[in-house]
Amino acid sequence: MSPVDPNPATSAHLPLSAERRASGVIGIRPFELGWTDARVPPAILLTYEVDAFDVAAFAQHRIDMSDSIGRSVKKRQAEFFMGRLAARDAVAGVLGAHRHQDGQIGVGESRQPVWPTGMLGSITHAGPYAAAVATASTGINGIGIDIERRIGAETRESVEGTVLTLTEQALLHALAGDVSYEMLLTIAFSAKESFFKGSFATVGTYFDFDAVDLVALDARAGTLELMLTRSLAPALPQGRRFALRTRSIDADTILTSFVW
Repeated sequence: MSPVDPNPATSAHLPLSAERRASGVIGIRPFELGWTDARVPPAILLTYEVDAFDVAAFAQHRIDMSDSIGRSVKKRQAEFFMGRLAARDAVAGVLGAHRHQDGQIGVGESRQPVWPTGMLGSITHAGPYAAAVATASTGINGIGIDIERRIGAETRESVEGTVLTLTEQALLHALAGDVSYEMLLTIAFSAKESFFKGSFATVGTYFDFDAVDLVALDARAGTLELMLTRSLAPALPQGRRFALRTRSIDADTILTSFVW
């Protein structure tokens, strides 16, 4: 499956309750991340409309709303709600619906999601989409996913300067063709975000994009590779390489994932 295929071969939409429709959700489906490891399940992908969302949905679905989210604009409230709703479904898929029907995904000191004991997961949102993945932590150190919309001409230069070295930019220019440079840049940016999310619990602090370099990317195969430019933790030494995956949601939106 091509990560730039506008009609990726993901699973069909799941049944959608009237309660969720009333909250602004217009679709929900499992989304394959491209990993062959059976411990890595599909993500739960929601499509939603911000205009149809109302803050009352937090209480209706028994999802905790922090004071900061309560003070936020409607778009941010919808993003947070949809991400937590997808996360609840992702956890229920592992633990069983009856064991986590009303469970909360908390917020840590660094604003990271706090998952149930013995579980790892990740949440992401962009445009009309929110997604989450969860899995048992047995044998897995971390997992991260990130959705990004295609980077446009107006933000391309700032993203390049923040996210990529000149060597990485040259690599993407050399690879550009059927897949545009802007889409490759989007994939590279998203991959580094996924790496950050999946390694944060081990590193325990924020780090910059230059902590990893993009060293390989095959957009058609949906694979890429990052290499650590410095040691972040004993398990994350300088020079260690990691494989990641990328898949398209639509022609202008991709989702990357990192599992280690």
